Amino acid sequence: MLYRYERNTKRKNIVLQPDYSNMSRRVAGFGYVDMRRGCSKTPQYKRWVGMLQRCYTTPVSQPTYSDCYVCDEWAYLSNFSSWMVEQNWKGKQLDKDLLGDTYKYSPENCCFISGELNNLIEPRGVLVDMSDAKREKVLRCLEQETDTRVMVASTERYNL
Repeated sequence: MLYRYERNTKRKNIVLQPDYSNMSRRVAGFGYVDMRRGCSKTPQYKRWVGMLQRCYTTPVSQPTYSDCYVCDEWAYLSNFSSWMVEQNWKGKQLDKDLLGDTYKYSPENCCFISGELNNLIEPRGVLVDMSDAKREKVLRCLEQETDTRVMVASTERYNL
């Protein structure tokens, strides 16, 4: 991330502000590509762009993402990429519903989960009425999970 110093005239001190002048590209009107050339071929870039597109360029015909947004930290590809490489993400989908508030993509609210588990979970605020068959599917998916946050959240949410 590139920074520049800027004088804050109201507080009469110097603050560190992001330097947007060197950003090569913006994505979906929100994100900044602040990494080297070739980064667009990485899985981190593809997941980041997909998240931004869901939040900021989703057509009206898909109201599921109409109120979603991305935290300021993840406006920069480098920040999202650093977070993602620390996760167990291979073969999994980015999810904000299980841990979070359903609307905000952020390190606190997001995790990577299997596609099957992602299809089974309900957005926050929706009462979860789980049949025995669905409960078994969720338990089977959780056996594959290594992220303790996912296991704890699923267990609490579905009374497993």
